[in-house]
Amino acid sequence: MAAKIHVVGIGPGSKEYLPPIAVEIINKAEVLFGGQRALNMFKELECEKLTIDSNIENVLTIIQQRYRKQNVVVLVSGDPGFFSLLSRLKEKVPEEELNVIPGISSVQLAFARIKKPWHNMQAISLHGRDISELEQYLTVSPLAILCDQNHSPQIIARYFLSRGIADRQAFVFQNLSYPEENIASVNIEEMAGYQTCGNALVVIT
Repeated sequence: MAAKIHVVGIGPGSKEYLPPIAVEIINKAEVLFGGQRALNMFKELECEKLTIDSNIENVLTIIQQRYRKQNVVVLVSGDPGFFSLLSRLKEKVPEEELNVIPGISSVQLAFARIKKPWHNMQAISLHGRDISELEQYLTVSPLAILCDQNHSPQIIARYFLSRGIADRQAFVFQNLSYPEENIASVNIEEMAGYQTCGNALVVIT
């Protein structure tokens, strides 16, 4: 059997949202790759744990060096098919040597929380991108926006306001699935003054 890299979606953050197949694969890992928050979910495991940091090329090199010799599991937030490391891994590793386990994305959970269908949703991640990327999405509804430290809901709202869009409905999600989960229903103008800390998710309808 060919060696496999197991790319496992760990959902929005809480272990309650992990499917049994994901837990089974993670528990068998010899080397576990993930962001620090993801690795913290599995502190009890005695396998080797390596952090995925901003030096993605270095991380990919280490994964390539390890997976033919050890059982490698790569943890990604949400679902692997939605703005994750999977696309980069596919550039480095043959598809037949990847085993992808889906997870619940933060966007899926967000739409569930507000009880709205999302089959016609469009999404953009602003991680590492310029705010001007939003230009082509200004009229999209519903629109999900993955924020980062440089592109907060306030910054996003101000961009919409600069384009004359003030009264559309927006939802701001923080810490989805965690005990401190917070969801705010605001319009664009109100969102410009809404304070958040850490990464957030915005849905504009």
